[in-house]
Amino acid sequence: MNGPRPPRGSVTDTRGPVNAGDGAQYNDAAVHTGTGDQYFFHGDTEDTHRFLEHHQLKRDGSAVRAEWLRTVRQRFVCPPGHDERALRARLGDETHLVLTGEPGWGREALAQTILVPEGEEKSGLRQINAEDGFWDRDTPSAGERLLLDLRGELTDPLWPVRLRSFAGQVAIGGARLIVLLDRRTEKDLPEDLRGQVVPAARPDPWRVLSSHMEAVGLATPADEGGERLHAWLDTAGVGEIADVARRAGDALPPGSDVGAVTEWIEAVLGAGHADIDDALDASDGRTRAVLISVAFLEGAHLEDIAAARARLSEHTGGAPEDLPIERSSFTAELRGSDATVTDRRARFADPWRAQVLREVLWDGHPHLQHHVGAWVDRCVTGDLLPAHLRDQVARNWAEQVLRARRPGPLLERARGWAIQGHPQARLLLGAAFADRSEGHRVRRRVYEWSRDRDLPVRLAHMLIHLCAEDMVTTHPDPALVRLRHLSAHSRSEVADHARRRLRGLVSTDPSLFRAQLHALTTVFWDPTRRARDVHVELFADVTRTDVLDAVGADGRQVVDGLIALLERRPESLSALLAPWLAQPEHRLRWLVAAVHETGHMGELYALALRMPTGSLGPDELRRHAREIRTLLSLIDRAQGLDLGAPPVKETP
Repeated sequence: MNGPRPPRGSVTDTRGPVNAGDGAQYNDAAVHTGTGDQYFFHGDTEDTHRFLEHHQLKRDGSAVRAEWLRTVRQRFVCPPGHDERALRARLGDETHLVLTGEPGWGREALAQTILVPEGEEKSGLRQINAEDGFWDRDTPSAGERLLLDLRGELTDPLWPVRLRSFAGQVAIGGARLIVLLDRRTEKDLPEDLRGQVVPAARPDPWRVLSSHMEAVGLATPADEGGERLHAWLDTAGVGEIADVARRAGDALPPGSDVGAVTEWIEAVLGAGHADIDDALDASDGRTRAVLISVAFLEGAHLEDIAAARARLSEHTGGAPEDLPIERSSFTAELRGSDATVTDRRARFADPWRAQVLREVLWDGHPHLQHHVGAWVDRCVTGDLLPAHLRDQVARNWAEQVLRARRPGPLLERARGWAIQGHPQARLLLGAAFADRSEGHRVRRRVYEWSRDRDLPVRLAHMLIHLCAEDMVTTHPDPALVRLRHLSAHSRSEVADHARRRLRGLVSTDPSLFRAQLHALTTVFWDPTRRARDVHVELFADVTRTDVLDAVGADGRQVVDGLIALLERRPESLSALLAPWLAQPEHRLRWLVAAVHETGHMGELYALALRMPTGSLGPDELRRHAREIRTLLSLIDRAQGLDLGAPPVKETP
């Protein structure tokens, strides 16, 4: 047996950075074999989730990624003083650029339009986030388009050195790189990279608003519109403007006149809300409980809000309820809280008041956060509310917890709810995954959970669904990493579930197939990692006939994987042979080539001469005999005994 060695050939030449299942993970990484199209996640995670939900496309990852880039281009407003084509030409000459500026200036969209010309959206780009922690170890491929996001707090003091090294790898590999950097950290750039700095300007906020309003079919308020709109646009970021336009498109019918749009935006921006904080302070406990209940359950039936309000009073230490006969009218209490009742449902007349009230409550009354969390827990886990209202109260609570950048309570409740079998656990984690500020921390915690082989079964099943259906769309490689760990769960029903979902993913998306195969190959090559039985089983899954047929697998990458496996785990050859005998002849050649390369032809020959185990009928015996004759012929060719045949090592 030949000793382990680093990957070679097509594996090293065509791979993207993929975590093999141990250690830290490369989020948003990808693999490419050097041929065909390449699909990567791109864009802001939070906005992407909103886009996916809005268009109900969360299951069709590759189509969504291309469509998202088209949407970015459609709504993009170029900052003053920038020329997209000129910057693209400069990027081609210099291989990397550094876009600096302030948060909310649209640098990410500018970078996307530079990297991906119009009409090439299907080819995509690869976005690398600072949360990855070791992005400088990447080996870019020729022609690859990379977007490195170094915005925000950079806790690694060596990031300038790593950036210089990574930029050098990009130049050597023939890739193209744009780095996003905050203006305040520009001073820390290495001297030799400062010549590639492009200071980004702030795009015209009125043009940004107009572009996004037009996209949702609404008129743009005139320049002489509301005072609040003017004041807000002076400071609002591009993402905030896009969010308001999207919400306007959800709330207003297409073609609404300018007056209606202006009035709605003024209300959204806080007209009429200045008194909320004072109103909360001036309210007694009962009225405050009514306000909070309506804010979290707006649109619910009177009975549901009344029951929720009563439970909230209990959790916040309110006075005991009066005798039922002595209580005042609940609808009168609602009207006293500025809520309206229509068709026996309570809501605020102002379309934005509920959200603003939740935010004012959370920011101005931190002493109530724990009590409100306990109330939300009771709403979800008890029989107090119907399922859709449990979802609503959980979603509204998660919004505030994440806005306050305190994901700890959310993770704790998500874990508890999942173990108890409440579907709102997945809702909490889905919202957290999409959060711009805290998403990376939540994804890291889920990574830690997935490594626990004794993770509670219900929680494990929920994570499998979450990774295979939600996370894979925006963070495909981290989703595969977590599913691989869950495939090693101590309970067979969990492990089998994770493996089934992995098979389904890799058989429907060639990029995921390449990522999975490369990750397993890396495990087998790396002597510092333990190659477990589950890795061999996952390799068998990814090289099944139906999977290889579905994705049109590249033989070079499969052979490299087989070589790595046989170098590390030669005893796996006996388990591999039976399913590989059923492969078409050109794929059986791949196996023989790998066995020949690793020096195990003798073992393969001996295995081929063994009679199959189990009872086989006449047809099965004849088929097995044909397969064995084909295999023996390929072995002879590999050993030079059939000089008229092409060498087996020449794989497609």
